[in-house]
Amino acid sequence: MSAPLLPLVLALWACTAAPDPEAGSSAAGAAALPADAPPLDRLRAGELGALAALAQDDDPVGQLAARLVALEPERAAVHAAELPLMTAATEEALAKGAVEVAANRLGLGLLAFPADPRLQALLDELLAAAAQAPDPVRAGATATLAMVLDGIGQRGAAARLRAEADAAALRARYDPARLAETRAAQAGVGLPAALRLFDELDRSDVTALDWGAVAAGGDRALSALVAAPGARAAWPKLADTVLATGAAVPTVAEAKALLDARVGALARQGVPAEVVVAEWVQGALGALDPWSRVVWPAEIRRWQAGHAGVYQGLGLELARGPGGRVVVARPLPTGPAWTSGVHQDDVIVAIVEEDGSRLEPDRLAPEARLAAARDALVGAAGSPVRLVLERDGAPLERALVRGDVRPETLRGWARGDDNAWQTLFDPAHGLAWVAIDRFKPATHTDFDALVAPELDQIRGLVLDLRGNPGGDVNAAVQLADRFIADGLLADVHGRVPPETGPDTDPVTGAPLAEWNEAVPGHALEGVPVVVLVDAETASAAEVLAGALQERAGARVVGAPTWGKGLAQVIHTDPEGEAAAQFTNLVWTLPSGRRLSHQLAGGGGIQPDLPLVLTPGEDFQLDRAATLRGALRTHHDGSPMHPLDPGHNAELPVLSEDPLQLLAQLLLRAELAGR
Repeated sequence: MSAPLLPLVLALWACTAAPDPEAGSSAAGAAALPADAPPLDRLRAGELGALAALAQDDDPVGQLAARLVALEPERAAVHAAELPLMTAATEEALAKGAVEVAANRLGLGLLAFPADPRLQALLDELLAAAAQAPDPVRAGATATLAMVLDGIGQRGAAARLRAEADAAALRARYDPARLAETRAAQAGVGLPAALRLFDELDRSDVTALDWGAVAAGGDRALSALVAAPGARAAWPKLADTVLATGAAVPTVAEAKALLDARVGALARQGVPAEVVVAEWVQGALGALDPWSRVVWPAEIRRWQAGHAGVYQGLGLELARGPGGRVVVARPLPTGPAWTSGVHQDDVIVAIVEEDGSRLEPDRLAPEARLAAARDALVGAAGSPVRLVLERDGAPLERALVRGDVRPETLRGWARGDDNAWQTLFDPAHGLAWVAIDRFKPATHTDFDALVAPELDQIRGLVLDLRGNPGGDVNAAVQLADRFIADGLLADVHGRVPPETGPDTDPVTGAPLAEWNEAVPGHALEGVPVVVLVDAETASAAEVLAGALQERAGARVVGAPTWGKGLAQVIHTDPEGEAAAQFTNLVWTLPSGRRLSHQLAGGGGIQPDLPLVLTPGEDFQLDRAATLRGALRTHHDGSPMHPLDPGHNAELPVLSEDPLQLLAQLLLRAELAGR
């Protein structure tokens, strides 16, 4: 690169690397170094501007730095193109009245360019349009914008929009067109289960609850129900109902008595008890935090399957094909259909159950076909189903039996011809790459299996946690143990300590390590690690990133993380009549620092080298990762083609991932002893 371009490069690095002022400080925060310190030392201390000087070195590390510097014109081109594209896409959706689409497009723009005046003006236009939209649309759009505003630090406005979204969603639930669906979802809802849930909340929530605030949340939901036109149409006496609110509710006993009274009062207006209980409890838990919720019997099985990372079905991803027909996007290697001979692009003509009932997607309205077919594939493990298919115009059938399907939560760098993941992206230097999309109970053992074929070759690892919203924290802690030989991995604090298993081996009586203490002996202990994060890295992913940063000397690269740091317990009612998720623990790093930005002294993970990518860059990089990770062949050896990851010809190409390249540079430098 010529010298006149260097000031531009440094300015670009500065504008894309600004840390979030609300993010927590890093345990390994950048240290000020003399201006004449070696460029690599300055880079390790967080000075990305040192890349330009490092790029002048004619050695492997300098060559990697030069590639990074050379990416800056590409990045600048993406930035210059994406803002007009986002603006135009939002304006187009608004002009068509597609409010939810506009909210999604505007959200991407605001997260990348929060101060842009045109995007701010579009936000005002969109909020006005959402206020006039039908309730289902208003609920979806305002909920999306609430998340975006929370992400750019406008938390007061985000809270107001969440309240609007909740009210609109409630009105939508009782629209006459959706009332039957709503009432079906409330099957099995009962007051006794709700009262038992409140006792558990009072005992186990992370802090002693303000039951007045909890009750006020429940009453706000009932007030919205009383005012909802659809609810008044279903139960006309609601029009004459006035809820007396504001009474002091100091304890759980008073809260339970209030709910009981609400059920009785609205029963006199003809409202079924399950409606009152479902809405009051949802409103009450919503007043606690965004993650607390109740799950009633109609949804429990699917909800528990989602938490476990396993569902029952066939393991077929479906898509909308030519002519609006439903086609197989791909069979999954972890599902029963993988060995059945069902192929990519087969058309789903009918899904036939053992009793002869059948779903024929082509007979449905085009917009309903895909969702109906997906639902029909799901069923109890062991239940037989027959697929009537069409391949290249010829009919065929396949008889299958539903079973467990466990979607992948980890990815290697690329798939080989045998569909197996390859983790090494720089085999000559033993550098591997593993991405974790979210944490499920088996993620740490899945990690072991993923790296096992190349484990003896791995000398450095890039752990990509970008976009990982968290999940099972125990799996994240166990994964940290793979890299840390001894000492504390993480800690939790709450009013009720979690169950952590026995202190001694039940067979030998030997002492067992604590759940959050590292156990020596893993092959990756001492292996250099770079962790990639962004603003969507949260919860369990932050626990892992912080533990590796503090205890394994890992370098964290990317954007400041979200700062959730609160854990939710999954509580099942003893009678099986409900389940609930509510916050019971605060996570801390080994240093004792809290991770939640909602708590004093808390905050997310601050990268050692802060480098923020925009949605346009993420789009290009996700597309490349999708192509690298595409399945190559069916089980029978016939070829598969990559799923179309999307393409925008107006968005310039980004030839390499800046974060991955920066991680490679750091690992190569460490392995070279520089």
